[in-house]
Amino acid sequence: MGSLRKAVDLKCKDCSYDPLEPGRWRQQVEACTVTDCALWPLRPRSAAKRPEKAPSTGVDRENDPEVMS
Repeated sequence: MGSLRKAVDLKCKDCSYDPLEPGRWRQQVEACTVTDCALWPLRPRSAAKRPEKAPSTGVDRENDPEVMS
């Protein structure tokens, strides 16, 4: 395999790509909506779409009583 990038690409392709659906595998992977996948932020994307970030599922630090004390 050789690299982490190739491993992520192959896993995303295996999960998302359907040769019977329109678009190449990268286009289908870019359109992935499984945001709770650990690889979602690392999935292959075009340079124009790289600033996109997954919705946060973390703690709201502003309103967390443990952080505020």
